[in-house]
Amino acid sequence: MNTVSNIKESLPETERPSFSENEIIPLLKEHYDLCCTVQELPGERDRNYLAQDKIGNFYVLKISNASESLDYLKLQNQALERTAKLFDDGRIPCVIPDINGELLSRTCSPSNNLHWTRLVKFVDGIPMAQYRPHTKEFLHELGFMCGTVTKALQNIPMQPPVRRHLWEMHNAKETLQEYMEWIDDRKLRRLINHFLDLYTNLLTPTEKGLRRGWIHNDCNDYNVLVIPNLHGTPSLGLIDFGDMTHSYLAAEPAVACAYAMLNKAEPLEAAVHLISGFHKQFPLEEKEVEILYPMILIRLCLSVTLGAFQQHKEPDNEYLGISQKPVCKLLEQLQNNNVRYVHYLFRSACNFEPCKKANEFRKWQNKPEIIFQSLLKDSLTRKNTKVLDLSTGSPLSAKLQWLSVDEQQNYLDLLLREKKAQTAVGKYSEVRSIYSAEQFCHDSLEGDEKRTIHLGIDIF
Repeated sequence: MNTVSNIKESLPETERPSFSENEIIPLLKEHYDLCCTVQELPGERDRNYLAQDKIGNFYVLKISNASESLDYLKLQNQALERTAKLFDDGRIPCVIPDINGELLSRTCSPSNNLHWTRLVKFVDGIPMAQYRPHTKEFLHELGFMCGTVTKALQNIPMQPPVRRHLWEMHNAKETLQEYMEWIDDRKLRRLINHFLDLYTNLLTPTEKGLRRGWIHNDCNDYNVLVIPNLHGTPSLGLIDFGDMTHSYLAAEPAVACAYAMLNKAEPLEAAVHLISGFHKQFPLEEKEVEILYPMILIRLCLSVTLGAFQQHKEPDNEYLGISQKPVCKLLEQLQNNNVRYVHYLFRSACNFEPCKKANEFRKWQNKPEIIFQSLLKDSLTRKNTKVLDLSTGSPLSAKLQWLSVDEQQNYLDLLLREKKAQTAVGKYSEVRSIYSAEQFCHDSLEGDEKRTIHLGIDIF
């Protein structure tokens, strides 16, 4: 079995920089000529500090992991600059040069490790995890924002560095197999293995056709910041480009969906609205939509697996386990979903024909040799059929409302004999009071809803 020390040696990025808050104050003065109070912020791989100067300006200082290369950090600066051009001022972190005009500064930790530092303006807002409600309009706007970021990043000419990133979708199989042993719950391990098999089986035939490019790779519910507006959808911002990677483009909406689906009564409904917004700004290809749901599942598996390892490594860091319970609950919710059904939902969200074989079926059914047989012994005519009015407020609806099912059937049988009819028909698209019953209550993104319209034709 791996030990934490073995993992640190093989992957130095799991070892965070060793700085205290008191050591940050002189660092800010030396490199940026700022006199600030500081407070450490949550983090996974780097050290982040919220700094406030004497006149109330806020900044965030990031001290990067010692394993980060200068080229990769320059890439992040390019990403921040290009993305900020497509957003309102203050919604993407703006890099502040040091006293020498450099966007990245070098500093030495008390343990004699060299680290690169970056100072940015603080992005205000409520973390998405703490903001409600997540309406369909909000989720569509979230998807649109993620698509905007993805579009901005595609203009970066730099080649991907030769490095392994734990959160990369294209390395997910190796990462999960290596770190799954840190999960104590056997049932959860079996579930992750099940989703990994599903992902691998669907990825293998489609991988060569998937587009790759630079992605933010971490649109989680604490990196998306929300400023509510009195009218219209809230203003969204995005922070932490530290997990940027060159991977499948479809992984970007998959990551965003994984976190947007947390704590939702109807998680697939949330994903549909987000995907619709993403596709509007950055159109997905059909092969990407096909692998999107398995990628969502795998991101959730990565979250709970790496979270388990990180909690073993830093048991006092509450941030590392902040999503563990809701992620586990969501994985359990999703395990019985029909993958093809979800694929059809996501295709519909992108304005594709939900089922790719629909046109093939239409051609088949229109062939002259195809004959459909009636389900009824006799055809329905005006003479042998009684059309019922079961709408809310109708005399028949009022009569049937307080009868049992058997009593209702007996009453309808008597009605048919009186009218000398063989069949009774209940109408399509009719508002019916029966749907006020509790069993028709549905918990949606907009709150509790009850069905009101009857979407079917009844034959009695």
